[in-house]
This record gives sequence, structure tokens and C-alpha cells, in this order.
Amino acid sequence: MVADLYTPQAIWGRELRYYRKAAGLTQGELAELIHFSESLISGVETGHLPASPEFAEACDAALDTGGALLRLLDWRKGQVFPSWFGKWRDKESVAVTLRTYQPLMVPGLLQTEAYAHALLGDNEAVTARLGRQNILTREKPPTLRCVISETVLNLLVGGPDVMREQLEHIAAIASPQ
Repeated sequence: MVADLYTPQAIWGRELRYYRKAAGLTQGELAELIHFSESLISGVETGHLPASPEFAEACDAALDTGGALLRLLDWRKGQVFPSWFGKWRDKESVAVTLRTYQPLMVPGLLQTEAYAHALLGDNEAVTARLGRQNILTREKPPTLRCVISETVLNLLVGGPDVMREQLEHIAAIASPQ
């Protein structure tokens, strides 16, 4: 999957890469400094993963940007759903079956509030994401089939307590079929 190069998220990722390279750091070296995973940094820089305010603040401090990266996250305040989401929400609300493969994060329909908050940071976006989950408890919910990369289950998003809660939630709602 190639990220759209001109989404605000992808542009933000390129800014992070610019500041990281200007500081003479590899992704691994930055990961050591900010205590976030190298795979998260890679995903953010390529525009595949969103940056949280906490992530931006840690990068600002490590890269001495004067707060530029956190300020650049302001683009997220104007939208509840990302631009790439398009009309998917409308299709999702009437779907009979949904299938998804997630190599980088837990699917939004399965995320706990704490996990979503660790990814999105913004309360409006978290509320919108969790609101989508109502389709799973409607009178005739869609069949949801998810393939989640093992890497996703091992990524430490939001800390150990957040991941424990997220993994327990997935285990609780999973059904063998």
C-alpha cells in the first residue's frame, strides 16, 4: 500500500524525516532517544501512520525543532475522519461483510478507547472512531473478518497497559469461524 504523497499526514511525515536527517540521526537512533519504536517512526515518515501529540513533542525535544512538529499537527483539528477515508464510512454503515488486513495497527473497528487515543490524541477523532463501532452491535451487524499482522500485536502503542487492554479486547470479541 502506497500512501498518498499529498495528504497532510504524509507531508507531516516528510517534515519529521527532514528534521531527523538534519540532526544526523537514523530512525533507530531517534527511536532510542524518544522511546518510540523504529517501526512507528518509519510508518509516520512514510505517511502510513499518524503521529500523536506525545510522539510529536518527543520528536520536537530530541530534534530541537522549537515545537514545529507539534504545531504542524494542527491540520488534524479540522477533520474528524482523515481525507483518505473518503466515502468508506457510508459504505461501512450498510455493509453486510467487512474484510480488512492491517499490517501496521489494530483495525479501527476493534480499537479500544485508550488505543485509539494513543494513535489519534484528539478527543473528537477518538469519539468518531469509536462511534463507527456501533455497526458491530446493530440489529444485523456485518460479518467482520480481520487479518492483523503479528507485528501489530507486538507493537507497544500507548504503553503496556493500553496494549494489554487492547489485546484482551480483541480476544474477548474474536470468534473462531
